[in-house]
Amino acid sequence: MMRYYKFNAGGAITKEHPMRLYLLRHGIASDAFNGPDAGRPLSKEGRAKLQQSLPAITQLIDGVELILSSPLVRAYETAELVAAALKPEQEVHLLPGLLPQTKIATLLASLTKIQAQAGMLLVGHEPQLNSLVAVLIGAQEMSLNFKKGALCCIECKHELKPGTGVLQWFSTSRQLRGLSLPEKM
Repeated sequence: MMRYYKFNAGGAITKEHPMRLYLLRHGIASDAFNGPDAGRPLSKEGRAKLQQSLPAITQLIDGVELILSSPLVRAYETAELVAAALKPEQEVHLLPGLLPQTKIATLLASLTKIQAQAGMLLVGHEPQLNSLVAVLIGAQEMSLNFKKGALCCIECKHELKPGTGVLQWFSTSRQLRGLSLPEKM
């Protein structure tokens, strides 16, 4: 983890902890659903793969104060499964800005109004998540393999503004399912 330093009023160096933003794409949705796309739930395969990823996700995600999800059912179900694995009492909040058609500037504006100091988990969709990563790290274009169930971590020094983030890591769902991590200390 990167550490940022600043001088306090007395001239002493103090550490600042960056804000961590975790971005998770929803799991595989059911193709057999006969309603509107917004109501498509996770498929059995999607739920199973997500369950297999949870041990790695809980080891990689640290200090999440807030879990925000797209209002679409598949994203909300994904967020609920992760929330239950992280902290059983963790609540998932719906954020309309995470709807797939929302512009990145609108999403960033809604995120900056949220007062989270340590970290947030956002559960959403493509191509929005890929675009959000690109904007936050100041890239003109970016193409992460943000397949269903992929997760990344971006650290921002102070605020969620374009170009203020550093991509710390990215993992596909397959990589998450294959990770064998030591227990947190």
